[in-house]
This record gives sequence, C-alpha cells and structure tokens, in this order.
Amino acid sequence: MKFMSNGVILTIVARSVLHRPPGFKPMKSCQNGVILTIVARSVLHRPPGFKPMKSCQNGVILTIVASKVTSICFHLDYFYSLEKVLSHMESRHKVHMDAVNFCQDILHRKSLDWEFLPRKSLSQPIRDVEMVITIGGDGTLLHASHFMDDSIPILGVNSDPTKVEEVEKFNDEFDARRSTGYLCAATVKNFEQVLDEILEGRKSPSTLTRILVSVNGQMLPHLALNDILVAHPCPAIARDDKSCSALVNCRSSGLRVCTAAGSTAAMSSAGGLPMSILSQDLQFMVREPIPHGTADSSLTHGLVKSDQSIQAIWYSKEGKIYIDGSQIFHSLQPGDAIGVSPRAPVLKIFLPQHFCLDTSRM
Repeated sequence: MKFMSNGVILTIVARSVLHRPPGFKPMKSCQNGVILTIVARSVLHRPPGFKPMKSCQNGVILTIVASKVTSICFHLDYFYSLEKVLSHMESRHKVHMDAVNFCQDILHRKSLDWEFLPRKSLSQPIRDVEMVITIGGDGTLLHASHFMDDSIPILGVNSDPTKVEEVEKFNDEFDARRSTGYLCAATVKNFEQVLDEILEGRKSPSTLTRILVSVNGQMLPHLALNDILVAHPCPAIARDDKSCSALVNCRSSGLRVCTAAGSTAAMSSAGGLPMSILSQDLQFMVREPIPHGTADSSLTHGLVKSDQSIQAIWYSKEGKIYIDGSQIFHSLQPGDAIGVSPRAPVLKIFLPQHFCLDTSRM
C-alpha cells in the first residue's frame, strides 16, 4: 500500500496476513482523493457455512466481516491527523512572516530609524530608543519587557490572531488557536493607523504594574509582567512554606503571585479573580494548600496592596522561582527568604483600544 503525506510517499509492505482464502481480493478505500489499498484484514478462522452479517446504512448494503483495527490503521489515522496539524503550523508560520514583512515595509515608508532584532538575539537591556515594537504575540512582548525599564514604551503587534471559525472547525481534532494578543494593541490590519496615532501624539502609553522579586535581600534582575510561580521543579512534590509573619505555615505545591495584567492567565485558570488592567495591586494564591488545622482562605488567596509585600521562607530541598513562564527562573535553597513586591518599575505600553475604553469609564 502507498500513502502520500506532505509530498512523501510511504510504502507499507503488508498487513498481518494470517490467512488469505482462495480468490481473495484486497479492498480499496478512497480518502482525500488518495486510493488506499488494504492488503488484508486479520481473518483468523471462518467455520464451514459461515455467512457475514449484513447491515443497511444510508441505502447501502454493508458486509461486516468482524475485523480488528490493526496498528497500521491506527498509524494511518495518526499520519492523516498529523498532516492537518503540520498544515496548520505551516499556515501560522506564513501568516507570521507575512506580518513581519508587512510591518517592516510600513516602517521603511515612514522614514524611521529602526533596527530589526530577532527574539532569540535579545539578551541585553534595551536602551537609547524611543519605542519598542514587538511582532508576534504576548509571549514576544513579555520577553522584550524583561529587558526594558520604565522609560521606553512598547507596542505589541499580534502577527497571527486566532480565527474563531478555524477553532470551531478543528475543535474535535486539535487546538487550532493561533497567537494570543491580549496585550497587543495592533494587528496588520491597523498597524499603520496605530503607529501614526503614536507618532502624531494622539495615542499615549499606559503603565502596567510589574513584580519585583528578591532572594535573601538581593533583587532578581528580571521583573515579572504577568506572574511568578514559586514551586518545586517536580509538580508532584509538596513543599513546606512559611511566611515571615507566621500567618501561613503549610505544605502546598507552590505559591503563585500575579499582576493585574496576568490575572486573566494562569491565575484565572487556577480559580483566581480578574483584575482591572491598571490596578497596582498583586494577587496571590497558595496552590493546593495542605494546612495543619482549619484553613483560612484569606491567608491562601488574596490581594497584595500597592504598599504591601509578601515575605516567605523556602523550606524544601530544592525549588525555583519561575518568572512569566518557564524560560526565566531562579533556583532556591532551603532557608532562602523570598520577597515579592509590586513596587517595581512599571512598564509603559500602548494597550488595545478596548482597554482604553474600559479605563475611561472608571
């Protein structure tokens, strides 16, 4: 049998043929315009006088021979599904690259001095520029924010927005969502318009609170725009944690702290509350607490006001502080004192229009 996937011809030598009756002819099936020749089904034994059952479906008489799904059938289905996933990924890549080229063409036309920098090349603080433009999604914007102080504004362009009809079409097969652009103020459809509003002074940046983290009194170099997670590297291990004020002393699977911007991300999935995007407070949640006595929910989930902070001591053998995901982390040792505060340099960002409308009504 032959099967073509993405231009590659796969020749399958045979199915498991234990018995082939005289005059046997292989069945044929047409899938996506490709004729699949099925060599044999596993026919183990057919008693004398055996007659296959018949079933009528949509006016067609089907002969049921009672066969199993062999491993090759399973893998053919897998390759067929994989082909659709790869096609979706290829489409995403093309849409993204087209967006990058489109934005660069507009910047050329504006006669602006600018420099193209791939995300993987960004490793040093960004200085001496008037604005940073990220082309990607929230992940690209988050990455760039780790190298920015509070003096430079950032504009996010969502290069590959999710298509609702596409998600619904492939809902039962794979996750067809594209780039998340919660913090991105532009797409290719309105990039030039948003850029002109910024250059002409008609659009001003907002300020988002970030998280400042310290370990044993030493500030960590990266600020969190979304959230931090203090946890053991293995999620199945419970850890001991104790606040410096002795208010909370329990075992858990971690401590998550988020900003207002991050309250709709992992914190929301864990049961947290959405916050106004411009709020200066933080939200904390002890993950899966195992308290010694009666649990006080206000001590395991609540807000950290703009003039407050969290102090905790790490008691497990090993641990990490993850900043805005898994890419940036700091290792912990037993006895390390962790400080978490909202009094970090803010991030100046041009927010999507719906955020501006919401905050104008506050």
